[in-house]
Amino acid sequence: MMYLINRQNLISTVNSYSVNARVYYPYKANTNCHVVQILDPLIAGYEVASIYHLIYLITKRKVEPQRILYSAPIKSNSQIKRALSLGVNNIVVDNIDELERIIRLANNNPLNIILRVDISNFINAQQSVFKWGASINEILYMKEMLANSAHQYMGLNFYIPQEVDCASNFVTVIDGIANTIGVRDCKVIDIGGGISSADVESILTKIKVKYDLGGVDFIVEPGRHLLNPNIDLIVKIIDIRAKQGQKLVFIDSGIYSGLMDAVIKNRRFKISYINNKKRQLDERVERCLICGDSSDISDVLGIYDLPKNIRVGDELIISECGSYCSELDTDFCKNKRANYYIVDS
Repeated sequence: MMYLINRQNLISTVNSYSVNARVYYPYKANTNCHVVQILDPLIAGYEVASIYHLIYLITKRKVEPQRILYSAPIKSNSQIKRALSLGVNNIVVDNIDELERIIRLANNNPLNIILRVDISNFINAQQSVFKWGASINEILYMKEMLANSAHQYMGLNFYIPQEVDCASNFVTVIDGIANTIGVRDCKVIDIGGGISSADVESILTKIKVKYDLGGVDFIVEPGRHLLNPNIDLIVKIIDIRAKQGQKLVFIDSGIYSGLMDAVIKNRRFKISYINNKKRQLDERVERCLICGDSSDISDVLGIYDLPKNIRVGDELIISECGSYCSELDTDFCKNKRANYYIVDS
């Protein structure tokens, strides 16, 4: 199995975001060196949710600390100290307690602080409990704290989960923020990820005009919409069986080697057959249960239509696997990780 990165399409996609906002790449989405090398000269910086990723980017990849937006929603004192010691000065703060600890640990070393807003203040998220972000009153209180400190209030951050992802929700949230917290004193508004570049353009065009925000830097953190369309996974059929009238097709990948979204998000992948054997394919298709290669009975991707005369050794392409898939890869049963290859089109 292997990942194929379409370099030109990836470049085109990130540039389509950059026209309207500053792109901070969410490093957790895909840490592969080939992906990062393509993106690095095109992005403003990295959104980092892990202290270990933060340390690696600065010490190993030599990323300037000023290009890192440290946004972990839970930061211990030791993690805050480590980030500050490495020169990180752009920090997203989730609550009053965290801000108090950051101010105390930073002493008078000035930081750029972005406050994360709980979106359930403005829309009804489908999640029963929205874990991150502060209420309107908490945000107002934290703004006062920053006004009386050595640190700079930069603006606001919010994230709309995938389950409620649509352009109108982003506009509703920004409208709600503008009418309660205010946006005219923001230098930065970070609208998070989970949104296409076309929707970013549509939303920001309306918002900038409506609230006269031409001088505000908007930040976007695209992961799935940036990577998925531009990276595919090639897998091989390793076994075919019939069981109780159902055709089972086993591949050399599965939920433990990157395709965990099939379980945790009930995701249906776009799976197609690669006719690299140049043989006559049966035009008829057959419903097949595609299974991974591990011993776990739940290692299945679902039922897909494939040509009736597929054979062991044939290959399939699982499209849009760029984001999170390889990061979810495990060493369960000592599976081998897939390599990355760059193609130009």
